[in-house]
Amino acid sequence: MPLAPPRTCGIRYESRPLRAAVGVPAWFAQDRGQIRPAPGPSLIGFRDSAGFASMGAADFLEHGHLLESQGEPRLFDLRLRRDGRSLGLADHQGRFLPLSAELRRLLPDLPPDADEVRLMVDDGAEVMAAAAALATALWRPVWVTPGGAEVVRSAGDRLMARDRRSGQGVAWVQVMPEGWQAPVPPWYDTTSGMFEAPPGNAVALRLQRGPDDAACGALMARHEDYSEFAEVARRIQVSAGVFLVRLEIHSQDRVFSLDGLAPHPLNELPGILREQYGLGAGQDITLVPVYTAGLIHDDWVQLADDYDAIARAAAGSEARC
Repeated sequence: MPLAPPRTCGIRYESRPLRAAVGVPAWFAQDRGQIRPAPGPSLIGFRDSAGFASMGAADFLEHGHLLESQGEPRLFDLRLRRDGRSLGLADHQGRFLPLSAELRRLLPDLPPDADEVRLMVDDGAEVMAAAAALATALWRPVWVTPGGAEVVRSAGDRLMARDRRSGQGVAWVQVMPEGWQAPVPPWYDTTSGMFEAPPGNAVALRLQRGPDDAACGALMARHEDYSEFAEVARRIQVSAGVFLVRLEIHSQDRVFSLDGLAPHPLNELPGILREQYGLGAGQDITLVPVYTAGLIHDDWVQLADDYDAIARAAAGSEARC
């Protein structure tokens, strides 16, 4: 009786350049000498944990290049499988797996420096309810493409929302977690289809009061606390005659910044507030300083002199902190 030929194991060849940047899963598995689709959901990390995707083999062949695009600071990229108006994971064959509580636990924890999430899904406006539920679960704002737009990789190697008809970039839509109010304007300017952060990675939120919108302050905010301070700026009640200023101060160099760009000497603060932020004559300046360096006793002595100089430069106003 002739012997059956022995079963042999196949040899798998991998794309090394792509796998160096993207955690490509094994699409197939060997089962007693036979090649079968790998079981379970497809879980793909990319960009050193700054992005996550769940894609079947066919979707990955067509759109895997998106995962190699350049990331944006403090933005987490997420590509999920879509089925109508629902979001979920994909198995290795590309079949839809509803995002149950159990499967949601397979999503990675967001990095601590990820303040917002970009959902890499075409026609994202059609999954707004699912995106809102995702934003609440992640407790982060989620950005989606508008209807009629697709996610593409730009010539500059960045992700872009592009209108299918015109071929032009279009603005993304921000979806907030439950109970959050969208900051106006949003942190990112997406009108080009790409995400542009403010120069200096900081924004000075202007405070206004009364029917004539008289200027009454400016609050500096970084990305990680922008939504919080945008809400504070809407609600805060500033006393008449007061100009409230939150700013960063480097105590040893005795300089300040309101926009994250080039620092200015502290004694120039009143002039900059007048010229750029609407400080009026006779308004007292109330400072909420964020010190960017450690403070020692000598720093306090020098700062007291600087604050006194600010009060004098404000021409009769008083500087308080």
